[in-house]
Amino acid sequence: MCFKKVDYIFKDLWKFLYSNFLLVYVINRLTKKKNMYSNVSMFSTLVAMLSNYGIYWYISRLEKLGCECSDTLQRSITKNFLLLNFILIIGSYLTQSKMPKVLSVLYGTYGLFMLINTFLYLHKLKTEKCECSKHLIRDVYYYFYMIRLLLIILMLALMISLLLFVTTVYIKKKL
Repeated sequence: MCFKKVDYIFKDLWKFLYSNFLLVYVINRLTKKKNMYSNVSMFSTLVAMLSNYGIYWYISRLEKLGCECSDTLQRSITKNFLLLNFILIIGSYLTQSKMPKVLSVLYGTYGLFMLINTFLYLHKLKTEKCECSKHLIRDVYYYFYMIRLLLIILMLALMISLLLFVTTVYIKKKL
């Protein structure tokens, strides 16, 4: 029984990876990108799409099971954000460094909001001890999003402390 579930996940995952690899490969060929940067960008695009697919698959699974404790507004928001994120990932791959600064800031803000929303949704499922949502994918993504949030908080703390240090040094030199 367990092997059938794992086999189903891998077949689904393989179809998704193969179709997205073909999509990114075709886009790569149409835009005639043949440098090392495009290969790294293609790989990171596939990894981002894979991670989004995993959480999207998990949420869709909860819907199919009819899991009542997961049926919240936050679930539909997260699912819609993930669909939008697929479009944004392809869009950012196509534009790469040509994106205007305002759009980059909006994209970063959207990403942070999506990260927090998804983490809070998974945290709610975990703390409510929702039995129908119990799955390895939930736990993996819960810790994945927790680590990402902690790294962002650490980065912001370092940036603020660096800003305070530079400001203090500048003020002392002025005096």
